[in-house]
Amino acid sequence: MTRVDIIILMISVSLFLIAMVLYLSRNKKTVFNGNTISRFKYQSNSMKQLENMVLKDKATAIRLVEMERSLRPDKSEDELIQLAINRLVRDRR
Repeated sequence: MTRVDIIILMISVSLFLIAMVLYLSRNKKTVFNGNTISRFKYQSNSMKQLENMVLKDKATAIRLVEMERSLRPDKSEDELIQLAINRLVRDRR
């Protein structure tokens, strides 16, 4: 490899890494121990209730909220949590 090839390769790798960092920083999800975890700004009473309903499994509670978000992207965080609670109660009947 010539010096020019190495420089082009380094620039390509750098641009790729910058693109990945920008993508991950704009993504609303974070990967934590293999599970997708949403970044909640605060811990609402509704979220605590949902977590209690799934035996304190935060990843499951968040997955349920994220599913509601995919169905209704225009709803607020609290509304999504309440919808997840309602769906869980309905499905358990």
